[in-house]
Amino acid sequence: MKIKIRLTGIYAQYLGWTKAEMALADGASLSDLLAILGEQAGQQGEKFFEKQTGFPALDIITVVNGAASPGTTVLHEGDVVTLMPPAVGGCPTATN
Repeated sequence: MKIKIRLTGIYAQYLGWTKAEMALADGASLSDLLAILGEQAGQQGEKFFEKQTGFPALDIITVVNGAASPGTTVLHEGDVVTLMPPAVGGCPTATN
């Protein structure tokens, strides 16, 4: 099956691209995709995906077809997967 991948922020820097199509085996999960991308990222992949545990090493926001999705999500033909870092910063609140 073919899926579309969109990378933002640091993940685009790790892999050197922002948009791609990828062929995956039928029944592949979002975690399977992360493992493949971690391999492609080489040494940067250690930051992208923790091989020893199989879980993302960084807080990755994973979105499939516009909806936040866990790593167990099974992907399907034509899905659009977006990976982005969490938003940080903001305004501190005053405490009384």
